[in-house]
Amino acid sequence: MAGVSHSMEEIAEVATRIIVLDDAEVFADGDVAEIFARTRELQGIGLDIPEITKYMQEKGFENVWTVAQAEEILRNNEQRTTNNCG
Repeated sequence: MAGVSHSMEEIAEVATRIIVLDDAEVFADGDVAEIFARTRELQGIGLDIPEITKYMQEKGFENVWTVAQAEEILRNNEQRTTNNCG
């Protein structure tokens, strides 16, 4: 299945492969991790990474592209913290 979107959040949720176009030329082609790891380059052509990715990076977590991933990571992190305190 192919789709077109400018919503990086939507793309992160549904895509397994991303082709980024810039002025009708292929700028990048790869899986979600490969593409979103190129944050500065994406920003250079007017795109950005998902907001949840920025939030998780601020918290010290890399390679988080979706809210579902963030929830799982934070839940596991909270459980580890709770288990280490008790």
